[in-house]
Amino acid sequence: MIRGNVTAYGSELGHDGIPSPYHSYMVWASELTGLPDLAVASIVSFTNGEQANRQVSADSERAAFEKAVAMLRSLPENRDLQFALHEDQ
Repeated sequence: MIRGNVTAYGSELGHDGIPSPYHSYMVWASELTGLPDLAVASIVSFTNGEQANRQVSADSERAAFEKAVAMLRSLPENRDLQFALHEDQ
């Protein structure tokens, strides 16, 4: 299993010192038992109390994880923002 925290953030600081905008996600990728060459990455958003869940699939854990991060980068609300990725090992 691969786990990581992904943060998309703007360059301006809000009155509370937090970058604005600020979007935080948790991504998990794992292979599916009994299904060779298939892995799924789940994405949970923790932004503004919102918990939007998304899933993507690929042929390996690494490919699913990278596909999920690429999808997050392409979301309209994350375009033109800086990204930070902390991957747990």
